[in-house]
Amino acid sequence: MQRPFSTHPELFVTSADLEHPSLSGLDGAEAVLDWQKLEQIMAGIYASKTGRPSYPLLTLLHAALLGIWYRLSDVELAQTLFRDLLFRKFCHLELGGDVPDATTIGRFRQELVAHDLWELLLGDVVALYADAAYSSLETRDRLATFGIDDQVQRKGYRGNPLSDVDRVRNDEIAVIRSGGERPFATYKSRYGLARSRFIELAKT
Repeated sequence: MQRPFSTHPELFVTSADLEHPSLSGLDGAEAVLDWQKLEQIMAGIYASKTGRPSYPLLTLLHAALLGIWYRLSDVELAQTLFRDLLFRKFCHLELGGDVPDATTIGRFRQELVAHDLWELLLGDVVALYADAAYSSLETRDRLATFGIDDQVQRKGYRGNPLSDVDRVRNDEIAVIRSGGERPFATYKSRYGLARSRFIELAKT
């Protein structure tokens, strides 16, 4: 009778393998973000002694970002975290150890939404340039709370059309805003972000 295939886990990956150039693809993202500051911002999510996550907050944040960047559902993300060395390295997950499951990832996202951290404003944003779709009293109040300069274009309403001053203001904002629109066009055309993978406006 043929003997079943067996081997030792350490034979699959060596220390040299972990230095392979293919595993450096996310190093740029690792370097560009201030992870310590992000961790401080998220500290209140699990402030109580009970209900704490079984994984560090930064590991869960890294994983959530990967899901967005690679257009993965929570189930697909959990599976990829289990088998992909690049993802494990980025999320600081030990080889042979457990990985967050889909429920854990989804629950973490819910906590971000509940604590109003899903866009993770760092406090260093000085101005918001946006089109008239974002014009509302709620938006203006929120920007004032964060001390962010309101550069959102105004919109007219039935019986209350735009004033000449607002029209000039909108034109001035459009000149600057148009440069910011180009990255979004790239996100949609090259990274598959034309459709939201999430339900609810806050997550989108």
